[in-house]
Amino acid sequence: MISGKSIPSRGSWAVWDRNEEWVDMQKMNEISAADLRDLAADAFEVVPAEVTDDADFYQDLGIDSLQKIEFVVRIERRTGVRLTDEEAANLNTLADALTVLRARGVSIAA
Repeated sequence: MISGKSIPSRGSWAVWDRNEEWVDMQKMNEISAADLRDLAADAFEVVPAEVTDDADFYQDLGIDSLQKIEFVVRIERRTGVRLTDEEAANLNTLADALTVLRARGVSIAA
């Protein structure tokens, strides 16, 4: 155990992320819509229920550009996919994020 957290079992692929959590490398290229919503809510400092598929990040949720960058970084770390500047700039709703991730080959779990 490291800092009260268990180490993944032998033979599994995992890395220690910045938030002191083990990330299963086999699941890096997948995310659920609920997990993506939670990432956004955490980065935007709102409750997850406010992050609907069509809620505009700037107009409806009142985020600033640094919060959007934080969201993009969290997506990249969670999925292992590096978004282009254009893709990141065009993320204005959760639906946009899901569309971009699907197009980049990320599996979106139900």
